[in-house]
Amino acid sequence: MRYVRYEKATNELYKSLDSFIRDYAGGPVILFGTSVIMEMVTLYLQEHDIRPSFIVDNNKRKQGYHIFGCPIFSPDKLLDPFLSDARILIASSFQNQMISQLEGMGYIMNNHIIRLIDLPKLMNDFEHIEKRDMIPVGMDECKKEMVRTMELLNEVCVKNGLRYYIVAGTLIGAVRHKGFIPWDDDIDIVMPLKDLYRLAELVKEHPELHMLNGFDEEVDFYGATSELYTEKYLVDSNHFPMQYTAGVLIDVYPLVGLPGEGMCQENLDYMEGYRELDMKQWGVLYDKEKCKKACKEMFRYLEEYPFEESTYTASASEGYTQTIMPYEYFGNPVWLDFENIKIMAPEKYETMLVHAYGDYMQLPPPEERVQHHYYHAYQFREEP
Repeated sequence: MRYVRYEKATNELYKSLDSFIRDYAGGPVILFGTSVIMEMVTLYLQEHDIRPSFIVDNNKRKQGYHIFGCPIFSPDKLLDPFLSDARILIASSFQNQMISQLEGMGYIMNNHIIRLIDLPKLMNDFEHIEKRDMIPVGMDECKKEMVRTMELLNEVCVKNGLRYYIVAGTLIGAVRHKGFIPWDDDIDIVMPLKDLYRLAELVKEHPELHMLNGFDEEVDFYGATSELYTEKYLVDSNHFPMQYTAGVLIDVYPLVGLPGEGMCQENLDYMEGYRELDMKQWGVLYDKEKCKKACKEMFRYLEEYPFEESTYTASASEGYTQTIMPYEYFGNPVWLDFENIKIMAPEKYETMLVHAYGDYMQLPPPEERVQHHYYHAYQFREEP
């Protein structure tokens, strides 16, 4: 079964927004949270002539930024002064905590506080495909298939002179555990954009590998992150706003160059430009033609500074400015042990890990050693 995308959650969101817009009688509109879903909400409201007054978020690193011109503040903004006629919109996996926080400030559910959708419930709906002839596949089997997918990727890359680099938890796992971090459940790699484009073409002719990417105008898939997979297992994925059936996925982030050095304003401005284009595509997800156009615009923007010609680089991922690093950290890939294979890592991987995490050999506290996967995997039942 090839890739199929579902729109249940996004349709419920837009239905709820249409209802809010129809009944809106004035007063300040506040949004709680800065996830993709609130980017969608902000633009949709603006296009219907309702401009949110501001956005609040508990993450201090998000405060001070803007989403489509709406400033982001600490939730304390809601107390100075108390906004008795406000409508505070919520659509988040942390909805219960947000509601409790707002009620503690004196705001009332279904009066001031409006939950647009029950996101946890929707994200726990994995009934995308008929499973009558299928049996569940556990995480250990999924990890084995990820490793096999990486083997197939190695063959393609070595044969065609392409590079990728493991990053984030996958790189920590390779160095600290010689494989997966025990509580991790995915593989993250970055790839120079030029190599990623070439890989996408090669995969079209590969007998086992498949790829989803936002620059493919024929596929109903969006975002800067590409997904590499095989079809050994069928996987229902729920990671709002994308709900779909595909295979066990490898996340592939584009690696691009930057115009300046380090954390200079020119680099920060460039990454802010990418962030705005990334928000724009999700903001128009209700219109596939607009969304594909915005996605295409984003990739053209990312092509501006080639990875190989830059002294500083960044990966087009959710971290935005947090991914800015010297080109020399990546350099020529080196091979590290990962489970029962070897995979490509940055040339100065230890320096990179210290830069990003400090003491990366230190295990996190037990309560943080949890899996965060958003998918269920299945295989066809074998005939007796």
